[in-house]
Amino acid sequence: MTELKVPVAVPAEGPPRLDATQLPVCSRHGAPAARRVDLAAKWLPAPGELPDLPASPRWMPLARMGDLAGRMGAATYVQLAGWPLCADCARTRRRWSALTRAVLGLGVVLLLAVVVLRLALGEPVGWLMAPLLGGAALVLLSVLPFSRGSLATLTGTTCTRDTSAVLVQDPHPAFVAALQGDLR
Repeated sequence: MTELKVPVAVPAEGPPRLDATQLPVCSRHGAPAARRVDLAAKWLPAPGELPDLPASPRWMPLARMGDLAGRMGAATYVQLAGWPLCADCARTRRRWSALTRAVLGLGVVLLLAVVVLRLALGEPVGWLMAPLLGGAALVLLSVLPFSRGSLATLTGTTCTRDTSAVLVQDPHPAFVAALQGDLR
């Protein structure tokens, strides 16, 4: 796996920002930009990387949630303006977003149907447990297609801890060439 470091000018005030509107090709496929998006590249510390947060044992899920909250509080961001997406990336994002909406919507509909049926029947019925659990599972599982279609996943971007650079995972050679031409 290769990684490309794109320098970022850190302003005196406000969050760091990278203007990517001059980049003509997608970072993943090297194809011409069909769409431009604004996103935030994020650095998130690894578990145990922050000295003031003690690492919790793996068998304590609630304590691990505290670790995650502490790590999220220490995250740093770089705003990326006009990042190029090719037609394939835009289509992939659209499809994963549609799947997310469908799974989440179906889960919410099932949960609402259970509530309406329970109120209409007037008494507890055991068979309502199946659609209740199915709806709750669908709502929780909707995070999977959401994360697959996220801009950070599609573009492969993160930033450094000090926000001095944006890191692009496995960039296409055409993107590297366009970036090097743009930095000169």
